[in-house]
Amino acid sequence: MHDILVVGLVALTSGAIGLPFSLLLPSDQFAVRWALAPPLGFGLLAAGTAVLYLSGVAPWVTLPAMAIAGLVIAAATVPGAASAA
Repeated sequence: MHDILVVGLVALTSGAIGLPFSLLLPSDQFAVRWALAPPLGFGLLAAGTAVLYLSGVAPWVTLPAMAIAGLVIAAATVPGAASAA
């Protein structure tokens, strides 16, 4: 049961990291851009963790920080999201 929770958490976190970058794709060619967010986010997480680890940042700090940054950037880039809040 814990394995399912870990996989779900990693998928959601990777999706949060990759969402701003998947929104950069053209919507006419990529109808389900949100489905590309987890693989993009996982790659960005791997690269970001390696770079930040070399500069002294712990991996358990990198994961939530990148997820929060991804959600904030996605919320800032979605048109109309600021006026709805």
